[in-house]
Amino acid sequence: MEHIGIDLGGKESQICVRSETGDIVEEVRCPTRKIVGFFASRSPARVICETCTEAFPIAEQAQALGRDVRVVAATLVRALGVGHRGLKSDVRDARLLAEASARIELASVHIPSGFSGVMTVIHPAAG
Repeated sequence: MEHIGIDLGGKESQICVRSETGDIVEEVRCPTRKIVGFFASRSPARVICETCTEAFPIAEQAQALGRDVRVVAATLVRALGVGHRGLKSDVRDARLLAEASARIELASVHIPSGFSGVMTVIHPAAG
């Protein structure tokens, strides 16, 4: 199973995909509204992101595609090194999330079903 770490942003997000052994397989910057299309084109994977406004609608749609989704509490991702000492880097943070997923079993906050967030995620086939 692959491990996909995502540093979510309002407009663009950074994605890091690691193999089961933790090797980086792919890195890509993607419009946040098209992330679900990225999941749809891949084999089953664990998807890891930090709690934020965009996390729940994306998590729900990734779950609908059969992905194992973990929305990790902001306090826990800090312990993993995300945003460590103010060194904010989208690439670094996505890499750290994917690496943590490949190494340990991360807990997720509750992902509500039927989440009516402020964001609409568009599947690439829809435009």
